[in-house]
Amino acid sequence: MRHGTRRPGGGGTARFRLVMTSVQPEGLEKNPLVSVVLIAYKRPEYLKITITFILGQTLGDFELIVADNSNSPESARMCRAFDDPRIHYIGREPSLSMVSNARSGMKLAKGKYIANIHDDDVLDAHFLETLIHPMEQDEKVGLVFCDHRIIDADGVEDVAISDQNSKRYGRAGLAEGVLTHRADALFDQAIPTPSGRVFRAGSIDLDEVYERVGLAYDLWMSFLHCKSAFECYYIPTRLMSYRVHAGSATSFGSFKNGNCSPPRASRVVLM
Repeated sequence: MRHGTRRPGGGGTARFRLVMTSVQPEGLEKNPLVSVVLIAYKRPEYLKITITFILGQTLGDFELIVADNSNSPESARMCRAFDDPRIHYIGREPSLSMVSNARSGMKLAKGKYIANIHDDDVLDAHFLETLIHPMEQDEKVGLVFCDHRIIDADGVEDVAISDQNSKRYGRAGLAEGVLTHRADALFDQAIPTPSGRVFRAGSIDLDEVYERVGLAYDLWMSFLHCKSAFECYYIPTRLMSYRVHAGSATSFGSFKNGNCSPPRASRVVLM
């Protein structure tokens, strides 16, 4: 693995009204700084946890687009119960492919930055604030990603597995900063699951997230970022937790058997 980093030189149906928060002409609603696109499918017990952690972010200037591919009344009621005007629930009927659900959700984003989160992952409170900072400091940075933990169905981390995962994908020894060898980072899959990254709106063409890439849409998005004119920036802190459970395609036991890769392209339940 030759990839390294360098420090940059400078700085459906809407169920809720959106609160927008960036500068617009007087009299118009303001756009949010960040759009969090949460793709969901029939996992309300985890969805509630994920939303709770998103709403607990230290950076509150965001909209939360819940793109529910099951159009679940239970999930809709849950979102309504949060009583937070930043939540924008979209029930898909009929269901879309996972790629279409994610892409269409991201294309609805009004924020300067976009996060694409899965419904069973968990964000640390400082996730958004920390990941947008390099892009706020340097307009040439288009993608920021971080390291992450591996947790089980109950939210308990196995530290040894988290460490093994970071090492296997070249993040353990990767310093904070701009990737200097993006091709190597791409092939080593150093850029993690979608829930571990935030990108600048317009830094890639979302119409190039093609239907045929299927369950590997996140890997394809990594490719689009690596070939873009924008820089990719790594933060070595574990600011996201990737949950492995019976509802995902790979069980937690498979990590203990040596496959320590999060099954990024195999979450078949997120159709």
